Amino acid sequence: MAAIGIGCLSATVHARDIPKGTLELFGDLDISVVSQEVKIRDGFSQDTVDTDTNTISLSALYYVDTNLGIGILWDYESAKSSSGGVTAKTTTHVIGPGALMNISMNDKASLFLLGGFGFASIDYNDSIFGAESADGFGYQFGGGIRYFVNDNVSFNSSVRYLSLTVDIDGSGEEIESTGISIGVGLSVFFN
Repeated sequence: MAAIGIGCLSATVHARDIPKGTLELFGDLDISVVSQEVKIRDGFSQDTVDTDTNTISLSALYYVDTNLGIGILWDYESAKSSSGGVTAKTTTHVIGPGALMNISMNDKASLFLLGGFGFASIDYNDSIFGAESADGFGYQFGGGIRYFVNDNVSFNSSVRYLSLTVDIDGSGEEIESTGISIGVGLSVFFN
């Protein structure tokens, strides 16, 4: 019984807690290249669609309590698709308030959960129809793991789910977009 108590005390002493009053700058990069074959429902048409996507996620968080940070989340995504001689480019921005909960595992690693919501905008441009814009709202949630290099820097790996609902400007049409991203990043802590 004493060994269990000493083990629990040791884990608490060496925990990677983020203290109240800490400012965290968090950045994440997701890159994907997808090639997929698309078949139209009539069964006669098929084509290959190649898509390259780059996503950058940035956050600035202030820890209002030990292991609980609140702040602003920003996501930028750029996607380029090509199929049958048609090229399309989509740019997406989502910005708004968010929160992150740090869950300490040991002195070098911790898990984290994050979530947020905010304003979303999508700009679309293709070689046939031209440019369109859409605005609306979105939300995200996810989590990941951190490896602390020292007290002020961690390398992060994360998984996020993002959902957007936007209206195409002037058309009355609504677009719903959802996706999962996997990324790697870096956090810098100031306390």
